Amino acid sequence: MGGGGFSSFRFNSQDFPCSGKQINTQLSSPNAEVISTLSAGDVLNIRLLGGKSILVAMAGTEVAGVIVNKEMLKIIECIKKGFAFQAIVRSIFSGRCAITIRPT
Repeated sequence: MGGGGFSSFRFNSQDFPCSGKQINTQLSSPNAEVISTLSAGDVLNIRLLGGKSILVAMAGTEVAGVIVNKEMLKIIECIKKGFAFQAIVRSIFSGRCAITIRPT
């Protein structure tokens, strides 16, 4: 038996409803070229990159940044179950992009 990691994760939709929950976070590894074109209020689509477990915010066809948050695995499970999410840009300052993730 190994230690730690994500292997012990158990998804429970009662703990995290796939609809109706909002999460405030920042984009990790923001793409400066894409972020420079965004403004507060812009809508980004949340996607799984290549169908894997990398959660990204998309501005059109471009990756705006990666989402790393304590709720990330739960959002991934919801997406795999067919739920869709979007991110609303709250603010952009010094290359940082604050977003609110919510179901569509």
